[in-house]
Amino acid sequence: DGTVESVTNSEFVYEIADNYCIGSSDTSNLIIKDIPITLTETSTIFEVSDHAIFSQTKDSQHVYYTYQVTNLSSKTYCFVRMNEIEIQTVSGDNIIDEEVNFDFARSSTYFLSGVPILGRLETNTCIEPSMTGIIRGIERVDSIDSISSLKIGSITSQEALPEKAEAIVAFGYEWLSEKQKISFNFLNGSHLITAQSPTVYYYDTNDEIISWSFLLDSGPHQSQAIAPFSNFTLESHIFLFSNTQAHKLRVGLDYIFREVQPSAALQLMNKPASAMQLNAPLSFDERQYQQLRYLQQQQQIRLEQVQ
Repeated sequence: DGTVESVTNSEFVYEIADNYCIGSSDTSNLIIKDIPITLTETSTIFEVSDHAIFSQTKDSQHVYYTYQVTNLSSKTYCFVRMNEIEIQTVSGDNIIDEEVNFDFARSSTYFLSGVPILGRLETNTCIEPSMTGIIRGIERVDSIDSISSLKIGSITSQEALPEKAEAIVAFGYEWLSEKQKISFNFLNGSHLITAQSPTVYYYDTNDEIISWSFLLDSGPHQSQAIAPFSNFTLESHIFLFSNTQAHKLRVGLDYIFREVQPSAALQLMNKPASAMQLNAPLSFDERQYQQLRYLQQQQQIRLEQVQ
């Protein structure tokens, strides 16, 4: 039971009815920790959370985390990027790889037509006035207890791409308790698209995001093009709900328009992370880690195309 509301043209919040939740009744295996955030170069345009929520299951060697950034201005900005990110341990070590010490906030989707070679470029890293974007992360670390702080050097952005993408329509969700998984149903009401890097965020009773995961395409499309006015379904991974209890959900989509037949190079650049061939066997957490790294690099490629 509950309701769904569009927050942006590519993000949706699912309110779960009072006295209900989704997930496991036993969350003792999930460790949650608030970590303070410091921003070296202050901004008059963006405001960052004063803390990040980190979580880790007791048998994992990865930590998940999220925090948020709000657009304080009267303009829309795209490619809102956190730079020189460091996650410090109590011993003073930085656990983030310097090659990917950045990430983009995710909120609304905008696009630019007539890009040389590409034809069209889209990104879900745009934050409209007074709106908030989410930064998600996952890092390799043995113990969450060793983490002491998160530092951001600066925030950069690009003025908004000229056109706002049409919204995807969300119909709701279905919780399959016997399978410990949840499915989200959508309608593509615009152009031929490919859904890429869909993410679900899990909220606790304090309205804090305690974890996140990528969603899986469970329909016949399987990361292929989704035709206009057709339905598609995304599912959560069964693994996460064995440790997590959610009282609210938020789903963010990134989608690629297929109006212009892309070149082979563009097809490779925009290859959905779920289709990557990863070396087996990998844990669920390690697959999430590698998938996010891939997507960070693809957003950077998109940014370079408009600069």
